[in-house]
Amino acid sequence: MVAYDLSQEQDQDMVPYSKPGEEGYRQTVKEAKEHIRRINNGFWLAHRAYGSKANVVYGTAYEIPKEIGQVDVSVFGSVLLHIRDPFLALQSAACMTRETVVVTDLNSRRLRYLSWALRMLGIHRTPMFFAPNYRTCEPRDTWWTLHPDLLKNFLGVLGFEKSEVSYPTYQHRSGKVQFFTLVAHRTCRGGH
Repeated sequence: MVAYDLSQEQDQDMVPYSKPGEEGYRQTVKEAKEHIRRINNGFWLAHRAYGSKANVVYGTAYEIPKEIGQVDVSVFGSVLLHIRDPFLALQSAACMTRETVVVTDLNSRRLRYLSWALRMLGIHRTPMFFAPNYRTCEPRDTWWTLHPDLLKNFLGVLGFEKSEVSYPTYQHRSGKVQFFTLVAHRTCRGGH
C-alpha cells in the first residue's frame, strides 16, 4: 500500500487572486503549507497508532512518480475540487491503476439542482462550477464543484467505463454533509 500526498515542499494549487496582491498570495501559500504539515503529521500519528505498513510518497497529483509502480486501486478523497486540473490528476493515477479508481467528494445541492434542471430542458450535459469568486477572493483553495456524472465521463475516457455512485451522508460538526462516492472499474487500457 502506498499513500500519496503533498508535503510542505510542494505548492498546493491555490487560487492566484490578484486583489490581495503578491503579499496576500504569499500569506495564503504559507498558511496552506502549514495546513499540509498538519495533515502530514496526522498521517504519521495514525500510521504509528495503528501499526500501518503503508509507504508514503510525496508529490503533486499531476506527476505521480512511475517508480511507485502499478497499484490495484487509486483513491481520491476530496482532492479533485482542490486542484486546477482534475482530469490531469485522474489521468496521472489512472495510467498506474490496474483495476479501480475511487473518487469521493462533496455532493453539491446547487450542482444537483442544475443537473436536474438541464435534464428537464432536454439538455444532456454534465455541469461543473468554477468555485473562485473574484469579488470576494474566496475560496482560496477550491477550484471546482464537480458532478459525479462528469467524473464518470472523465474516467470512462481513461478506460474505467464501468462505474457506480453512492451518496453517503456523514456527520460534521456543522451538521450532516452529503458526499458522493464514485467507484470506477477498468474496462480497457488506452495509450495514456
